[in-house]
Amino acid sequence: MTQAGIDTGGTFTDCIAYDGTTLHVHKRLSTPQQPATAVLAGLQALGPGITGLVHGTTVATNALLERKAAPTAWISTAGFADLIEIGRQNRPSLYDLKVERPRPLVDRAWRYEVAERISAEGEVLMPLSEAALAAIAIPAGVEALGIGFLFSWRNPAHEQQAAAYFRAQGYAVSASHEVVAEYREYERFSTTAANAALLPIMQRYMAELQQGLQGLPCHLVQSNGGSLAIQEVAQQPVRCVLSGPAAGVAGAVAIARDLHRPQVLTFDMGGTSTDVALIDGEPLITTEAVISGLPLKTPMLAIHTVGAGGGSLALVDAGGALRVGPESAGANPGPICYGQGNQLTVTDANLFLGRLRPEAFLGGEMALHRVPVEQAMRELAGQLGCSPEAAALGIIDVANSHMEQALRAVSIEQGYDPADFTLFSFGGAGGLHACALAQALGMRSILIPVHAGVFSALGMLYSDRLQDCSRTVYPALTLADWDALEAVLHALTAELPQTPDTQWEPSADLRYVGQSFELTVPWSANMRSAFDALHHSRHGYSRPGHPVEIVTVRQRARIPAQRPVLPTVTGAATLAEAQTGSVDLWLDQGPARVPCYQREALPVEQPFVGPALILEPTTTTLVAPGFHCQRTAQGHLSLEH
Repeated sequence: MTQAGIDTGGTFTDCIAYDGTTLHVHKRLSTPQQPATAVLAGLQALGPGITGLVHGTTVATNALLERKAAPTAWISTAGFADLIEIGRQNRPSLYDLKVERPRPLVDRAWRYEVAERISAEGEVLMPLSEAALAAIAIPAGVEALGIGFLFSWRNPAHEQQAAAYFRAQGYAVSASHEVVAEYREYERFSTTAANAALLPIMQRYMAELQQGLQGLPCHLVQSNGGSLAIQEVAQQPVRCVLSGPAAGVAGAVAIARDLHRPQVLTFDMGGTSTDVALIDGEPLITTEAVISGLPLKTPMLAIHTVGAGGGSLALVDAGGALRVGPESAGANPGPICYGQGNQLTVTDANLFLGRLRPEAFLGGEMALHRVPVEQAMRELAGQLGCSPEAAALGIIDVANSHMEQALRAVSIEQGYDPADFTLFSFGGAGGLHACALAQALGMRSILIPVHAGVFSALGMLYSDRLQDCSRTVYPALTLADWDALEAVLHALTAELPQTPDTQWEPSADLRYVGQSFELTVPWSANMRSAFDALHHSRHGYSRPGHPVEIVTVRQRARIPAQRPVLPTVTGAATLAEAQTGSVDLWLDQGPARVPCYQREALPVEQPFVGPALILEPTTTTLVAPGFHCQRTAQGHLSLEH
């Protein structure tokens, strides 16, 4: 039985297979116009005998980021059709007088209202007539339809009626009670509109993928870090917006536990973006996130993403300052060194500085072109009035500053000290930047896992089967209403699949009476004390004597995956035997000649001191001066400073 994990990124598609004893790895350029092409080619490259696939895709993510979702119409309660654009009062930049709000997914002309009304108690105040639905003239070209009525989480009858009517007409329909059975209309409507806009795109992608898989079982990774069968995800693609990054976090959780390092900051630097997350025993989960300006109310790992990756474009702005990202060269045309690009990127800077070795990139299977990079770097240096080396170091510094801010956002800004954590670095470009980021954040240890360059694909093999459901309770209940709370929980449990292997993970959203927002704590008789402790950790204070209320009940069904068992590795007897020579490169301190090692040949548990360059087929690691590095028995690189 051989399980494969394939992660489609903006630049590369990472593939890995586990046959019970050995991990087989393959990495190839993505095909952004037809993502399934690279997935199927990667699956074929892994060899015969694959019995199942766990897949992470950026199709949904890119559709939202680039506003290239399907033509979508929106139907809402009379007077509320524009709520998805009006939103709330909070502004992304408080003092920016020229701030531009994100473009909504649904054009104003395609938003419709119907006369209907259900009360907060779930009573029908104004019935919905079929004539009102028939009067909506949806123009040709619209593929999807989102439906959001007031208080449908309390009584979904009108949404069910409208959804049945428009599904009969052939539209891909997303009704809010099916996506988010929780209160807060704006977030519920926004999530539903996003889900509707993604339905045709993801369903076409999944159909193309399933046709190529020819019956091979396939699961898609969700934003919560778990996976679901591709057929089960078909109606709720919004749950897969953070598909690939979530798998990397899932893998990091499993390996960090095995190594008894419960506190890690994950740092996943790919070709297009960098994703970071904090794990304090367990990864942080959020039920509300904002992706490209769109609030999404669905369970997902608390992952922070910035547009800084190996393919991030470097340019001089109108004020003469060096900018890096968020625009990316992607897989096509890619960085200049790939042979087709014409704009400098972070990857080009690393190559120019000697930190990337052309002969070792992708195990020598892909040629890197240095001459055009040198020409472009001289031109950039002329614009900046500095040497080409200083320009290249500047590109690295600016990219690092963006990634450092992301790591601060998930640690310091949440009340955690990065010095207490291990930097868990992976992604094709992560190893070249990990030491600099650890030093900037005062972190003393770094872990670069085995197969770091394709680690999100490996993480997919660690992803449990997960399914979430939730329900807002109204009026809000207190812990004194325990029987009523248990009744809601039992109703949610009945909605989820149950197998002998299913593990139940209930939770609830609590708040102090008078507050507007909640915190999620595990379900137990001690929820009150857990809530007080979490509130103090997040906000710096708690009110143990103040009454609390339960607003939402949540249930999660988990079926544990059969995870890979990493084999014990061997290496050369001495460090000298693993060395493939010395290379000239530029460090932050200036030019240096450093030893170059093959990672798979490094002796096990024999530390050495940087600077050094460690090569492997899917990534490169720069060990900065002062860092002690050793290869562990499982093949990970452990760096201490």
